[in-house]
Amino acid sequence: MVNRISRIILLFFLITISVYSQVTVDSSNVGLLFGRNHAYYLTAPKGWILDRETGKEEGLNAVFYPKKETWAGAETAMYTHWVTYDTSKNEKINEVINFDIAEFQKNSKTIVIKKDKPVKIDKKKIAIIYTYIDEKEKFYEQVAYIEENKGVVLIVMTSTTKEGLAKNNTVFLELIKSYSFLTDKVNYH
Repeated sequence: MVNRISRIILLFFLITISVYSQVTVDSSNVGLLFGRNHAYYLTAPKGWILDRETGKEEGLNAVFYPKKETWAGAETAMYTHWVTYDTSKNEKINEVINFDIAEFQKNSKTIVIKKDKPVKIDKKKIAIIYTYIDEKEKFYEQVAYIEENKGVVLIVMTSTTKEGLAKNNTVFLELIKSYSFLTDKVNYH
């Protein structure tokens, strides 16, 4: 009888911890995103999901999409990933941006690329923003490039429509402003 009561108490305790941890994660929606040379935080905007699993196969640190939607099915979604500098070339943020621009232009003859107003994250940090639009191919994307010592964090909003990009601009800015870099001293295998 005592053994059965102990099991019931233990089961209740485990369920309580499980439910509490799920509520904590869902309500804060803060993610510590890390890998070689980087660890940073992002907080999903209100009404959006932070998903660290779905984009892993694509090399993404995390993906974001509206609640009640999916990464694959959302009209507009966001993601983040890290680009390590090529130190043999003394690479910096401008080389990363120029590489992206060249790749977009190589893959699309009708793409329009526009440098937007930078976004101030805190007193020392800014995000350089570019918009990439190809009306013919129905490609709409905004990219925030954030410089760190060993690489660049990219925060990207992508949409299947131009309207989706425009109407979610505030959400994109909210995600960018939630950025906080922790360290580039990560032992990651």
